Amino acid sequence: MNSDKLLKAAHYITSPFGYRINPVTGKHEGHNGVDYGTSGKKVPCYAVADGIVRKVSQDRYGGNFCYVEYPSLNHYGLYYHLTSFSVKAGQTVKEGQQIGITGTTGQSTGVHLHFSWIESNSKSMQYYNATYEDFESYSFPKTHSENYKKVQAKYGFNDNTMAYLEQYKYAEDLFKEMLESSNSQDYQLNTINYISAYKYGKEVFEKLGKK
Repeated sequence: MNSDKLLKAAHYITSPFGYRINPVTGKHEGHNGVDYGTSGKKVPCYAVADGIVRKVSQDRYGGNFCYVEYPSLNHYGLYYHLTSFSVKAGQTVKEGQQIGITGTTGQSTGVHLHFSWIESNSKSMQYYNATYEDFESYSFPKTHSENYKKVQAKYGFNDNTMAYLEQYKYAEDLFKEMLESSNSQDYQLNTINYISAYKYGKEVFEKLGKK
């Protein structure tokens, strides 16, 4: 689940994004985020990417909340019902940095994290009138390992070739071999066979031999 970026402790969805019966009011209404339960435990919650804390405050619905902008993802994250904060407004945060501790402040029936995923646009800072999306349906941009980047820089392989190599079951081992040895004869037989099966495998071996 995408929530694995938010919570490292064991968790589960208690109320998904969309229409539901509000457990507090009993009314059928829209739910603009996803609720994650942690078996009643108050646990740390984290930044899902590098970002900027835009607001740390409280209101009667979300209780203690933190509003974080994630420029690289073109979205904002709204963390509701926190017990305490680990960041301040205006602060930059790194992916995986602690934002606060989950809780049950505001309109809540128990300890949980309500997380809203908001598209960046002219209404983003008016979070009551913003464009909400289902966080669990969001597709994070694919990121590549440092060895992937080093191999592409060293050998000049195009993106299609790198995509093929990255699909290999032992891709990271392959990248390490490519960085440590230019002699493909040193590679494992399965690795040689995998490259050979590629449409442009011959060109790959030629480039390896020139380094």
